[in-house]
Amino acid sequence: MSIESAKDAGFDSFCLVISDYFELPRSIVTSSARLDDDLGLDSLAFLECIVMLEEAAGHELEVDAIATVRTVGELFDFYWQFVGSTIDPGTP
Repeated sequence: MSIESAKDAGFDSFCLVISDYFELPRSIVTSSARLDDDLGLDSLAFLECIVMLEEAAGHELEVDAIATVRTVGELFDFYWQFVGSTIDPGTP
């Protein structure tokens, strides 16, 4: 599996987790969906996202860096910085 294929599959799984956790239709959880305006996530829900990402990544994330995140795609890209390096491109 290539890194790009792994990232695409990871994004699909990421969106599914977000939609399930916050009880949102999967169809609205897209790369360009704004966390606040489109998904209706308030600051408390955003903190819940950070905690979920920290648990998945296995360590704390830099909150200052994540403060500029506004869309699902940006949130995933931030997350991918930490887990993408663990993907082995030679894995089928």
